[in-house]
Amino acid sequence: MKKAAVIYKTKYGAAEVYAKHIADALHCDIFTLEESKKVDLSEYSAVIYGGGVHAGGIRGFDVFEKTVKKYKDKVNFTIFTCGMNVQNFEARSQLRDVNFSKSHTKGLTCYFFDGKFDPESVKGLDKGIIKWTRK
Repeated sequence: MKKAAVIYKTKYGAAEVYAKHIADALHCDIFTLEESKKVDLSEYSAVIYGGGVHAGGIRGFDVFEKTVKKYKDKVNFTIFTCGMNVQNFEARSQLRDVNFSKSHTKGLTCYFFDGKFDPESVKGLDKGIIKWTRK
């Protein structure tokens, strides 16, 4: 059995940076969420999932939580998030309520890391929201 795997979903790169640091420190495999769909995670004793926070949800966690349900009895899961407001206690509490309310996700350990903000890299709807809030 393999030791651990790190899986991540990122939009602007912060979750990927953290995932790579974790994988390097643990000397373990690393996959994007999309790549992980082709991997038999029962071969791992632990899986760490990370994603940025967007509108109270963890990016990609709605997809990943199905993996948790499938492998919960075989694999230990840990979650990390990154975002602009995750150091706020109320934001953390809301994030837990939104993302860890199902029976197979309750009690998962979750770590909170700072996000990054680079206004030049923001595109699409996010860019529109920033313009609107500035007005």
